[in-house]
Amino acid sequence: MRQVNLFELCLVCVLGIILFVMAITLVNVQYRARTLFVEHERAVDVGRRLADDQADLLLKVRKAALPGSISEGARGLDLEVARGENTVNLVVDEHHRVSFAPDAVLTNQEENGRDPKAKGGRP
Repeated sequence: MRQVNLFELCLVCVLGIILFVMAITLVNVQYRARTLFVEHERAVDVGRRLADDQADLLLKVRKAALPGSISEGARGLDLEVARGENTVNLVVDEHHRVSFAPDAVLTNQEENGRDPKAKGGRP
């Protein structure tokens, strides 16, 4: 039998410890990868549900904005039904500012006796 010197024994022990630590690290990395995959799948599922909720809410808003729905609600509250002459259209620009629609501004200026092309006051 061959004699093992102290250097070889220390080298084998150090390499064994490194191998053991690497095995534990590999198991830990695999566990974290599976955990992240499960969390990702849950987040995707929540995102799908939120997208469905958003589509449902947009559908409800569009239904509520229909003229028939507005008229029905106005009749239920004993209010005057909206018509073209007593309705003002609003628009939202890219900076999320609300303003009158251009055709509504022209109509309002004409009703007030102003010339829409003139920059001053009354004609």
